[in-house]
Amino acid sequence: MSKQNRKLLLTGVGAVVVVCVVAVLALLLPDDVPDEDVIRQALGEDLPSYWMVRTVAIAVSRRNEDAGSPLYRQRFEAVVSPREVLFVPADEGKSINPFRPVREKSAPAEEHTLHGVAATRAVNERWATTIVLDNTVAELGTPRSAFSEPVVVDGSERAARIEADLNSARELAASVAKFAPAKGVLLPMRNLPNEE
Repeated sequence: MSKQNRKLLLTGVGAVVVVCVVAVLALLLPDDVPDEDVIRQALGEDLPSYWMVRTVAIAVSRRNEDAGSPLYRQRFEAVVSPREVLFVPADEGKSINPFRPVREKSAPAEEHTLHGVAATRAVNERWATTIVLDNTVAELGTPRSAFSEPVVVDGSERAARIEADLNSARELAASVAKFAPAKGVLLPMRNLPNEE
């Protein structure tokens, strides 16, 4: 083999090796640009478990070079809905002790739109995404189980029954108090028959 052929062969082998290395690196890196699924997953992890992400649309995507790792900033709009009925406390003046009156705020079929920015970088061959929301789901309610005391839906039949029972108990307590002896007064004991 001539020197020129040997050089040609080495150049060809070197080119093949470079192409293979580039192909392997391309397979190891995540997709070129984070897509809606990357944001959907990150947002789903950030939201309380009783919310689900229905759709995500990326409005603007911008790439910056940061310490050798690509950093993407993407403005997005996401449609979310609760997995169950959500409640908020009823008017502050309302009280049905020991129950907390609540009112329905969000139903499972209701869709709410969230706006935010996703900052994404490649870390260990995966996308790592941080979400910053412009608006949140906090004011849209929580499930019954999230309240620290037992709840009753304000205006429901159950609330009316509980209020009626509590009013009856208060009236009974007031009646008993009327006939109870004054403090410190002893009533004579009657002799009770012995039970055998």
